[in-house]
Amino acid sequence: MGSTIPFQSEKGQILTTDATVALLLVLLILYVTFSTWTNIGIRTHEAQERDALLSRTIAVADYLMKDGLAHKDDSDIGIQVAHSHQLEEGKLDSPDVLLRVERAGLQNLCFDLNGTRESSPCSGRQVCIKRPVIINETKEVGYLVVCAG
Repeated sequence: MGSTIPFQSEKGQILTTDATVALLLVLLILYVTFSTWTNIGIRTHEAQERDALLSRTIAVADYLMKDGLAHKDDSDIGIQVAHSHQLEEGKLDSPDVLLRVERAGLQNLCFDLNGTRESSPCSGRQVCIKRPVIINETKEVGYLVVCAG
């Protein structure tokens, strides 16, 4: 039988073909892993921003429903009572309401009662909250629309 001669690399050869392929595979795996983690991080950050925007928009809608635009009557004992789903259209441009809503820190915030303004600025926003209400002046059912983003 013939003797087998083991493979010997040439003198001065640093990487063999197998090592080169293994190194390329490791680099490819590291690149895919890094890209995936970066993508997950970006999507998580965007989702957190969207959730924060939604939460603040809901808070503004709650304020407008319960206090800002709510119809208020004097009770029998002299205390003002707010009717939370009965809103006054005349308070839409009230300086007090606009100042408190501005303090929410939302960019491009707009609110409207059932499209009662001539040109509704609420179209094309990222987040919109639509709540059923009773418009005090007409006693009709309408919607409070609060949008931000």
